[in-house]
Amino acid sequence: MSIYKRKSVDKETCKIIESKNWYIRYYFEGREIRESVSPNKRVAEEAYKAVRGDIAKGKYSLRCDSKSPKFEDYAEVYLEYSKANKRSYETDITMFKSLSAFFKGYKLSKITPFLIEKYRIDRGKKVARMSKNPIAKSTIDRELATLKTFFNMAIRDGKADVNPVIEVKFSKEDNKKERILTPEEIQRLLAACNGHLKPIVILALNTGMRLREILYLKWSNIDSNRNIIIVPQANSKNKKTKKIPMNSLVVETLQIIAKKHEYAFCDIKTGEPFHSIKTSFSKALKRAGLVGVRFHDLRHTAATMMVMSGVDLVTVQEILGHSDIKMTARYTHPTTEGKMNAVKALEKRMKGDNLGSTAKLVSIPKVLSNLYR
Repeated sequence: MSIYKRKSVDKETCKIIESKNWYIRYYFEGREIRESVSPNKRVAEEAYKAVRGDIAKGKYSLRCDSKSPKFEDYAEVYLEYSKANKRSYETDITMFKSLSAFFKGYKLSKITPFLIEKYRIDRGKKVARMSKNPIAKSTIDRELATLKTFFNMAIRDGKADVNPVIEVKFSKEDNKKERILTPEEIQRLLAACNGHLKPIVILALNTGMRLREILYLKWSNIDSNRNIIIVPQANSKNKKTKKIPMNSLVVETLQIIAKKHEYAFCDIKTGEPFHSIKTSFSKALKRAGLVGVRFHDLRHTAATMMVMSGVDLVTVQEILGHSDIKMTARYTHPTTEGKMNAVKALEKRMKGDNLGSTAKLVSIPKVLSNLYR
C-alpha cells in the first residue's frame, strides 16, 4: 500500500490506534522511503502522485525534499516579509486564503506544475462569495502570480530548488471590462451610498483616484490653498508622488467630513483608516440595481468622462498618474456619439466650413462625378 496510516496497539486497552496523518511509501534509488504527509487523504494521494511523477522525470531529489518546508509554514514567512516590504500585503492575505486552502499539507518540493494546473481547474469551478459569479480567470492568474513570487522567495532562501509556476501557462483570455457608468447610473449609485461610502465614491468619480489612494488619504496631504490632493509615493502604484486638482464637488465633500483624526476616511472611534469597503460597496450596488460594477470602474468612468469632455490624453495621464500614455488610452472608450461627432468634424473640414472663402475645398460630389465620367 503506497498510502496508509500507521497503526499501533494501545497497551492499556489493547485497541488498534491509527495515526492522525496519512503516510506515503515509495522507492527511490533502491531505498524505501516513508513520509508523513497530512491528515487529509486527498493531499496524501496528490503528494504521492507528485513524487512518482518527479521520479519518473528524473527531477526528484532527496536533498531537496529534506530541506523543503510545508506550504503553510513557509506561507507565514512570506506574509511576514510581505507585511514589512510590500504595499500589497492586504491583497496577499486574501490570495493566500485560497492558496492555503488547496496547498496546505504539501511540502514545497511536492508542489508540481500538474498540481498547480489542478488548482486552477478547481478554482475555476467555484463562485465568488459576493457576486455569485464564477471566479474570473484574471483573479486566478493573480493568485498564480503571487504563488510564483512565493516560490522565487523560497528559492532565494534555499527552501526550494525550482519554481513550478514557471511551467504553468497563464490564461490568455482578456478579462478587461469596459464598464463605464452612465450619468443616470452614477446618480443611482450615489443615492444608494450610505455613511462613509458616499464621499469615497464622490472622490473616485471626480479625481480618478485608486481605492487605496483614497482610503489612506491623510488631511496633511490635502492642500486647501491650492485645491490639490497630494498622493505620496508610499500610496502611489507607480511609486511616484502625484498631485491631483480638486473641483468644487470634492472640496465641498471634504469640508463636510470632521477632521478629528489623521486619515480622512477612518473609524471614528479608533482613527484607523478603512482597509476595505467591499461589503458596503457591494450592498450599495445591489440597492442601486447595478450589475458587474467594480470600484475600479469609477476610476475608469472618470477617465472616460474627461476624455469625452475634450480633455487631452496627456492631461488625463497626469491626473491618473500613468507612466505610459498607452495605459491611459486603455481607460478611454469611444462612444457611438463621439465617433459620429469625429466624422462630422471631418465633414466640416472637407466642406471648408472653418476655412476662408478663398480656401474652400471643391465639392466632394463634384470631384467624384468628374472621376467617374
